[in-house]
Amino acid sequence: MKDSIKKGSSYKKAILLLVVLIMISVLYYRVNQSGFISGLAGYLNVEFESYRNLIQFEEEEKGQIRGKLAGLWEFSQGDPDSDAVSKVERLELNENGIVWHVIHWTLNLPSGEQVNIAQGRHGYYEPFSFSHDESVIYCEAWVIRQAFANEKDTCYGESQVLEMWEFDIRDDVLEFNKRDFAAYTGELREFFPQVEIVDVINQFDLASCRRITDISTLAKRVLSQKLEMDVKKDDSKTIEDMIRTYYEPIVIEEMVRTYKTVSVPDSAELTITVTPEGRVSNVRNNNRKLTAVRFNDALIREIGTWRFPASDKEQRINHTIRFRL
Repeated sequence: MKDSIKKGSSYKKAILLLVVLIMISVLYYRVNQSGFISGLAGYLNVEFESYRNLIQFEEEEKGQIRGKLAGLWEFSQGDPDSDAVSKVERLELNENGIVWHVIHWTLNLPSGEQVNIAQGRHGYYEPFSFSHDESVIYCEAWVIRQAFANEKDTCYGESQVLEMWEFDIRDDVLEFNKRDFAAYTGELREFFPQVEIVDVINQFDLASCRRITDISTLAKRVLSQKLEMDVKKDDSKTIEDMIRTYYEPIVIEEMVRTYKTVSVPDSAELTITVTPEGRVSNVRNNNRKLTAVRFNDALIREIGTWRFPASDKEQRINHTIRFRL
C-alpha cells in the first residue's frame, strides 16, 4: 500500500515538473519571438532597454574615465539660514573607484526650530558604457555601507546595494544622476558637513535602520512629528502650502531624480482626499492618458503615506495638487 502511495506521489511530481518545464519553454519561445509578453515587462525595471546592447568599456577606458571624473564635487540648493528646505550634497570620486557621498539637509520649521538630517555612503564604482546617444556615462556602483543621522537618531542603512549611476562632465561641471555639481574649492577639512557622518559609518555598534529607510523617509517622519503643533498655531499654513514648502523638495524632486528621463512625465495633476485626522485616504491621478505608468503608480503610493496636521473640521477635504516634474 505504501509503495502504491509513493509511486502515485512520484507520478504527480513528475507530471507537475513536466508542466513547469513546458510553461518555461513556452515563455522562453514567446520572449525570443516577440520580446517580453505584454504585462510582464511592467514588472521588470523600465530601464532594461536603456542598458541593453551597450558596448562595455575596456579596462584601459575605465581607468581613463575614473581619472577624468576624480575630484571633490559639491551641489547646494537653498539657504540653511532662511529657506524651509536646503541641501548640500558632496561627492568624492577617487581614481581607484572609491566613493564617499554625503547629503546634508536642513529643515527650518514654522516654529523656528531647525532640524538637520544627513546621509553618508561609502562605496565603489566602475564605468560600464556610454548611453546609446553617448550623452552620459553609465557606471555600476556598489554602496558598501551607508548611515543616516537625524539629530540623536542614527542608524545603518542597507549595505551591499548595487545601483546604476549616470555621469557627464563638461568644463568644470559634473552631472551626477541629473544634478549639476561644481568643483569644490573650500577647505579640505570642511568638505564633509559638521555631522560626523564619516565616523558614524566606520563604527560597528549602531542599530540597523528600519527597512527601506532613506533620507526622504527620515524627513517625512520629522514633518509628521513636528508640524502638527506648529501648523495649528498658523492657520494660513494650508495643506497645499505644506506640500509646496516641504513635501515637494524633500520627496517629489528626489523621486524624479531616481527615475530616468524617459520614465517621468513633464507634469502631474492629482486630487487627494485628506481625513480630519490628517491622513490621505485617496489619491487620484487627473491625467486621462497616463505616460510613465510605473512612476505614476509610485507617486500615488508615496502621496498616500503623507501625514498632515489634524483638522477641527469633521468632513474630508479634497485638494488638487500640480507638479512640474
